[in-house]
Amino acid sequence: MGKMGLDEGDHMAGNIFGNVDHVTIAVRDIDKARAHFSELLATEFVRLGTLDELGLVSWMSPAGLELLGSTRPDGDLARFLEKKGEGVYAVAFTISDIDQARAKVEKMGVRIAGEIAVDEGPAKGTRELWLHPKDNFGVYLMLTQDNPIRS
Repeated sequence: MGKMGLDEGDHMAGNIFGNVDHVTIAVRDIDKARAHFSELLATEFVRLGTLDELGLVSWMSPAGLELLGSTRPDGDLARFLEKKGEGVYAVAFTISDIDQARAKVEKMGVRIAGEIAVDEGPAKGTRELWLHPKDNFGVYLMLTQDNPIRS
């Protein structure tokens, strides 16, 4: 038996899944949160942009902390903040092949809640699959490919 009770065959060669890429925190006041975490962690945040269709604005630090703020009251993030309050919203894992990842999660019956392809700004080229929290023990999981902020 290997580490943490895993059999040697449990870790498949050629695994497309890597380490944690970043952790996303939902906040009510993005400017206040950005100032707090900038001082606390001695880091700066890069504005990734606004996703109007999802009603959110995003800032990311090079260390892998993403802050999300709501831009409209009817968006998913606004509902999350209303129901659960501020806190961890999602955890993103690096993947090497988004198409293989999609095939795997679909085969497992895990719902894809959304897909993002960033076409501009500091995260240009990033592709993400958002996996539904109801299929992942209450947490949004993001599968992230080609994130230049974290490369």
